[in-house]
Amino acid sequence: EMVQNHMTYSLQDVGGDANWQLVIEEGEMKVYRREVEENGIVLDPLKATHAVKGVTGHEVCHYFWDTDFRMDWETTIENYNVVETLSDNAIIVYQTHKRVWPASQRDVLYLSAIRKLLATNENDPDTWLVCNFSVDHDGAPPTNRCVRAKINVAMICQTLVSPPEGDKEI
Repeated sequence: EMVQNHMTYSLQDVGGDANWQLVIEEGEMKVYRREVEENGIVLDPLKATHAVKGVTGHEVCHYFWDTDFRMDWETTIENYNVVETLSDNAIIVYQTHKRVWPASQRDVLYLSAIRKLLATNENDPDTWLVCNFSVDHDGAPPTNRCVRAKINVAMICQTLVSPPEGDKEI
């Protein structure tokens, strides 16, 4: 259900009833937000789109998911550790984020899973998903040092191959 919800929102058109509002546009990257209320709590889901040339969707998802590469690209993390390996494609991660003054420091405990999504027909692009969502685990109980943040994040990447210009070989 969570994967399906992420797929629905990520592929949803940004106009019309969807009510996604463009908040940042930088080159090919666009970031949208919309106001949602769930159980009396106001949420601001974000959605970003971007094209990365020269790599596959699997490669982007792999480097986002694999903790061996986390510190190469993630600049907001102070430290992290894998609390439990559930399978080859699912882990539970605890991480603390750098404090941003004047807010309290945040930590997060989440299950992170990567998987290939099956195509519904042969013309669908190769699609990969990383889904991160908050969990509880005895190996990383909340502390007084940080405020425990709750997350529900998906990175969905598709590999699109454009035909070469003119009469060039693929």
